[in-house]
Amino acid sequence: MSSAVCNSEAAGPSGGHTSFTSEVPRDIFDLAVLLSRSLPISEEDPVLVLDLNDAALEQRQLGVPAAQAKAAISAIVTGAGMREVADAAGSPSHMLFSGSMSAYQAAVNALCYTPWVRPAPPLPDVGRAWAIMGPTTSVPLASPFNA
Repeated sequence: MSSAVCNSEAAGPSGGHTSFTSEVPRDIFDLAVLLSRSLPISEEDPVLVLDLNDAALEQRQLGVPAAQAKAAISAIVTGAGMREVADAAGSPSHMLFSGSMSAYQAAVNALCYTPWVRPAPPLPDVGRAWAIMGPTTSVPLASPFNA
């Protein structure tokens, strides 16, 4: 896997827009190992990991609490055919979804077409996303939150 860094359009020192990196945090690899003990995970049955930023969600939709925005994101992903699963590592910010590759792709596409989750400088990105495709295979996703 490449360790290259692709910087998205930065908003400057006061903006919250982040840059995309192809690095996968250690906790995501650890999560992949834990999940693989209880879920069939493969390229045909991936897990979508969303790490959402509550403050950014609330800035995107004024007057909408982060919990409600997260419920909307969950509805988008589950509406595409994935099912929400518990975070085996217990992270309060991770939302995890399991399903077929076609459901996974439909979920990512649906999120990409949801305007309030896409990058909107100078607002901060609403989160980060990864695909887990096995206990030793995790990849970062630029879409929908960082591209």
